[in-house]
Amino acid sequence: MRSCCVIFASLSILVALGVGSPAGFSPISGTKRIIGGTDAKEGAAPYIVSLQNYGRHFCGGSIVGDRWILTAAHCVDGKKSNEVMIQAGTNRLDDSRLPYPVDLIVSHNLYNRSLKINDIALIRSSVPLDFSKRIQNIELALDPVPDNATVTLVGWGRTKREGVLAYKLQYIELRYVESKRCQEMLEEPVGVGKLCTFIKKNEGACHGDSGSALTWKGKQIGIASYIHINCAAGFPDVFTRVSYYHEWIRSTMAENDNASDML
Repeated sequence: MRSCCVIFASLSILVALGVGSPAGFSPISGTKRIIGGTDAKEGAAPYIVSLQNYGRHFCGGSIVGDRWILTAAHCVDGKKSNEVMIQAGTNRLDDSRLPYPVDLIVSHNLYNRSLKINDIALIRSSVPLDFSKRIQNIELALDPVPDNATVTLVGWGRTKREGVLAYKLQYIELRYVESKRCQEMLEEPVGVGKLCTFIKKNEGACHGDSGSALTWKGKQIGIASYIHINCAAGFPDVFTRVSYYHEWIRSTMAENDNASDML
């Protein structure tokens, strides 16, 4: 049986990690977990995967086809396919099952880290994933999400701003924040390709959550992308809006194999 990462951090943390970013912007990467969450039940999120480099988790992703993983472009920026492995079917990062090798990485051709736009990528497994109760694809949502709707994030990010590596998948319920209200809270533009969540200070995404799926009513609506200033510091978290990129996802998969019918 064969069997993420939003760098939600302050500029000082980014410097410590050797990652340069504009002030106030932190792509969600790293190797820690969600702040204010709880351990996810086994099998509760069969679509979630850990993207790993030499056995070390660096981002999350979601299964959208029998060979396809959806994630954030900044997660795979500069990485070669042979530097990425897919761990699926488990809530634990220390699971001993064999990961799936990768043979193709496709980032959006207009991805721009500095401008924080088009933060989306697809990863293709070298072989089909072994679908089961623990490994399943997730449907992508196309319907608009109402303001203040309850949404769900799972990931392996930090549980504290300066925590240690967590091995159990974390779960947290957040609230969807309409774009205009999010712009006012962040004091920065929030384009149509993005969406925001917020619940309260000390609850939200952190290092290691980038690329992970945000869901509403069992469908994926977002990809964890970046935070403002620091992890769970009282500002909305920002996600790539999946519905805006649905055609790009569908066409990219179709151009590279016949997996587009999984959407």
